[in-house]
Amino acid sequence: MMTSRNIKRKRMMAGAILSICLAALLAMPLVARAAGDNGWQIVSGRYDSSHQTSEGIAAGQLANYGWVESPDGGVRLTKTVEPTGVEDEFIVHLSVDTCAVASQQTDYYTFFTTAPYDGVTSNWAHGMTPGTVTGSVNGSGIDVTGDPNSGYGKSGVFDIQYPAGKTIAKNVRLSWSKGNNTTIFLKLDDSHYVLMGVQVNTGSNNTVVLSDEAYNLINEKIKGQVKPGPAPTLNSVTDVMGNNIEYLGSASADAGTASFDNASSTLTWNPQYSNSAKKVVEEPVYDYDYTEGGAVGKLTITQRTWYYGAASLTYKVRLKTGEGFASSYDPGKISNPYNTNDHATLDYTYSSYSKDDNQFHEHPNAICDFPKPQVKGITYDLCLGKRDATLDEALAGATFRLTRAWTDSDGVAHSDVVSDSLISGADGSVKMTGLSWGRYTLVEIAAPSGFVLPPEAQTTHTFDLCYTTGADGLEPSWVSSKSDHRAMSSGTFIWIDNERVKTDVYLHKVDASHTTRPVRGASFKLYYDSLDGKHDNGDGVFDPKDDALVSEGTTDEQGTVSFAQLTVGTYFLVETRAPAGYQINSDVYRIRVFDVAGQAGGAAGNMIQVGKADGSDMRAPDTPNTITVADKPIPSIPSTGGPGVVGLVAAGGCLSATGAGALLGVLGRRRRRR
Repeated sequence: MMTSRNIKRKRMMAGAILSICLAALLAMPLVARAAGDNGWQIVSGRYDSSHQTSEGIAAGQLANYGWVESPDGGVRLTKTVEPTGVEDEFIVHLSVDTCAVASQQTDYYTFFTTAPYDGVTSNWAHGMTPGTVTGSVNGSGIDVTGDPNSGYGKSGVFDIQYPAGKTIAKNVRLSWSKGNNTTIFLKLDDSHYVLMGVQVNTGSNNTVVLSDEAYNLINEKIKGQVKPGPAPTLNSVTDVMGNNIEYLGSASADAGTASFDNASSTLTWNPQYSNSAKKVVEEPVYDYDYTEGGAVGKLTITQRTWYYGAASLTYKVRLKTGEGFASSYDPGKISNPYNTNDHATLDYTYSSYSKDDNQFHEHPNAICDFPKPQVKGITYDLCLGKRDATLDEALAGATFRLTRAWTDSDGVAHSDVVSDSLISGADGSVKMTGLSWGRYTLVEIAAPSGFVLPPEAQTTHTFDLCYTTGADGLEPSWVSSKSDHRAMSSGTFIWIDNERVKTDVYLHKVDASHTTRPVRGASFKLYYDSLDGKHDNGDGVFDPKDDALVSEGTTDEQGTVSFAQLTVGTYFLVETRAPAGYQINSDVYRIRVFDVAGQAGGAAGNMIQVGKADGSDMRAPDTPNTITVADKPIPSIPSTGGPGVVGLVAAGGCLSATGAGALLGVLGRRRRRR
């Protein structure tokens, strides 16, 4: 006998088509569809509103977002396309970011020989370490200078090192106006002085190791000397449409003017810097050059300033599909995509900085090509899988409605019913092929006979088929044949399950002598026998060793017990214990539960028939879904009661199909899930 787990495994292996899948169908040759569709997938150069500029994109990641950077680093360019909602038509976006490089070169020797100094003769600085910073200087003023032409007769030589011990300025000679022993301070500003030496003797050689504070303050002093460099000049952009591209106009430049020449099919744009360009100044970069002796010869500081969104242009084009512009697709790789233009080129002027001569040099008429967005034509397949939630088997007969929501190039939203009569077949699948882009909503509107609709959250499913704005998660399709060149499909298997119709069945126990008198304390067992092989061999013959015990219960004060959520099939009911004073009913009753209203007959809402164990005398009860069983009292032995067994010879048990009125259900103990 096959278990539900085995059945499920078998169905998963043999029925992969019962999954939800989204597949892209390649039109080859491309067939024009209704206005409002756009059957092209953007292979590269997809417009991304969150990356209209290159701000925040690392240089190594530019290509992933459709950007290119010129070899000189002065400009970044992108060209992207955006679907309009009209077949074959796209909005083209061109955008330019520019970079200005500021650079300043400073050598530490020059800095220390030209900086201002103060000298004192007092002993005020005793205990201080050369290279540290103080906020003021006390004592008699002595003129100190690094000018070799000062004429002062007193001088000393200094080697200056940064905190790690590397010399940054060597043989710096400082001269002072008087006194043999002079304490010397480098003046950064009125509140920051760097001690160069305490009571320095004329003719001495001194080494000064700068503290971190002194070194940072000196670098900040040098950093303040950085001057802005010139930004690139944008001269012109020529955008050649090429064959199979029709220029539709609607050109809109953020700044500058654009014109189109029909004879050469070329758009010319004279870009200008936009007032809305975002200026971002990067952190300075420090480049040290060392002498052969290990001293820092000079420091070159460069600092880049980006103008994001410096210039931008949009216009509209149409792909001329009627002139042999067809597409094809080989699953796993892109084959024969089409460029949305021939080529677009920026002519610009930039300035570069040279460390050798500490000068900016202008480079006129540099050129850089924009990227070429590429597209290919595709549509989608949609496949829905249905199954029986109990048996994990394919489920035919479920009905669905498929709707499509999309927005046209004018911003008008549309909602179309694609079909309201999609029905799952014998293999449980519902298939739609050749769907265009849009957001699709699939709703189950009618369950198969004998089943109920899933909960609302599981009845409605939404799919975004938007290859023109992104194809994440799609892979080669297996829904359509390879000859149809379907390009993409979702690899995720999603099952939609339906539960069978379930019925609550009630048993009412009465006194055979007074049928309106309920009998409390009668115990019953309910066994299941069905031809579906779920529990046994479904032979239609009651055998408690083979048939499945699914529920048992005891009647309450109203003489009632309920058997909840019974699925379609055949059941056997036996009384197992009679109340005190009553004879046990030894008959076995057959109950057939239906899953389609009206099949059982009887009053409205009734879903069962009741009869003898052998299947004879099957009929609908007067009260829907209610069985009435009468027990006879024991006249001579009032306290009789005990366990009953199937086949026990007992006096007169009888089945009544008369209505028992509205009954309150008491849930019996369930031993097996239905």
